[in-house]
Amino acid sequence: MHNVKSRRSPRRMSTVLRTLSVLLALASPLAVTSCGYNSIQSYDEQAEQAKKNIDAQLQRRADLIGNLVNTVKGLAQQESDVAAARRCSSWPARLARRNSGWSYSRTR
Repeated sequence: MHNVKSRRSPRRMSTVLRTLSVLLALASPLAVTSCGYNSIQSYDEQAEQAKKNIDAQLQRRADLIGNLVNTVKGLAQQESDVAAARRCSSWPARLARRNSGWSYSRTR
């Protein structure tokens, strides 16, 4: 007849199923969280890189503003020097031209 040992009891099947379901329940959050951890790490690195880019741009802008201020100061000094030199040297030249009858127009 039939061998009784070859049959599995329903109680044993339910224990195996229960054990598998517990293992699956424990393993599934680990699988999901490991993917989330990797994405968190990549987002963190992207944020750090963006912060470094912003710092570099701000530093470059600060350097440009300083250079612009120095350029404007230099140009203002040059304009001042040219205006002072023109004031000092142009009056005698104008008086000499006026006394000699020379004018700016070419019709004379």
